[in-house]
Amino acid sequence: MQLGSVPPEYGGESAGGVATHTWELSKNLSKQDHEVSILANNCKKPFTREQGSGVSIFGVSPATGFKSIMTNISGVSQVSDLLTSYQMFGPKLNILLLGYYFRCREVISRTDPDLIHIHHAELRFPAAMFAIQSLGIEEIPVLVTTHSTHSITQDETLDSSAYSELIQQNLFNIDYLIHVSGDLQSEYNDLFDYDAKEWVVPNPIDLKRFSPEGDRRFSSEHKFSLLFVGNLVERKGLILLIDAVDELSKGYDIELTIIGSGKDEDRFRSRVKEVGLDDRINFVGYVDDLAPYYRGADLFVLPSFSESFGIVYLEAMACGTPVIGTTGVPELVVPGNRECSIRVDLSDSSNLSNAILRGLETGWDSSKIVSHANQFSWSNSVERYTDIYSSVIEEENV
Repeated sequence: MQLGSVPPEYGGESAGGVATHTWELSKNLSKQDHEVSILANNCKKPFTREQGSGVSIFGVSPATGFKSIMTNISGVSQVSDLLTSYQMFGPKLNILLLGYYFRCREVISRTDPDLIHIHHAELRFPAAMFAIQSLGIEEIPVLVTTHSTHSITQDETLDSSAYSELIQQNLFNIDYLIHVSGDLQSEYNDLFDYDAKEWVVPNPIDLKRFSPEGDRRFSSEHKFSLLFVGNLVERKGLILLIDAVDELSKGYDIELTIIGSGKDEDRFRSRVKEVGLDDRINFVGYVDDLAPYYRGADLFVLPSFSESFGIVYLEAMACGTPVIGTTGVPELVVPGNRECSIRVDLSDSSNLSNAILRGLETGWDSSKIVSHANQFSWSNSVERYTDIYSSVIEEENV
């Protein structure tokens, strides 16, 4: 059983790397004849079974939360301890998390999983832990994947001290951890105190979906086409990219396509209008099929200040498109070896525009670009996950 989120095409109301990863992992496990369920907190549909994969998706909403309370009244005994775990957050979030706990308890009881895999070591973990305890099934092993530390290091809208306290509190009760990169593992080791058994498993990509062959989407109005894909938040460095395009457009026929949505979108749109680039910078919004956009771009540019992994870089490279990342991205993903990518130090604002110019002038070998991305296949990673699952289950049953 996976506790995470799902992409919009499968009922999710938000998009992102964790949703993609949770879904792809579940789908690939199902292909190997494992019975897989997802409790998706970004999906409001009570229940769906995705026909193509057989994965069961259980949604979470105020309605399902209330119904779960009514049908799992025996779980009330854990509420006081649960709310103590969430005491650093306000009453509104506590109410939502209480509904999540009861829904979690209901779905665990219904699916009877052999293992529970939680994505992120934050809000989902206490609900799952107390649900297991209230059901009297502490023998079910719980594995947690860390996907980032952005809730405590990057997001100014969140109470970073509260999230830091919650993660540390959770880690005292977490026995098994998977990190998506060695960089993230090192960051956790620096920030927190814990004794969990650890593995590093890089995020894979769907190489059938992302490949050089297939349709291309690009504009024929401009000579050079840049592509940005990501959440429209300050951490992604989009203001720097808009300003770089503004600078380069004075001497080059260049355009930028922006795919994604987020809380800072209005600010980015205003910046585009301010510099007068409405005819060169296009906001597309959410896109189901990214591959044609990757293939059609001359460069994929995502100047993030911080990425714990950055799967979109690999998706672009799998389609044969060179990428520009930053020193805030793991070198495992964006090596900056000029064979598939360029790494940029954002301490100097002119570095990004210079890197884009170098990228446009480089004679890239698409076979080398694709070769780097092909290392991150699901066929390799799903076997790694099943080995870890088996070892955890075996260890807990000793």
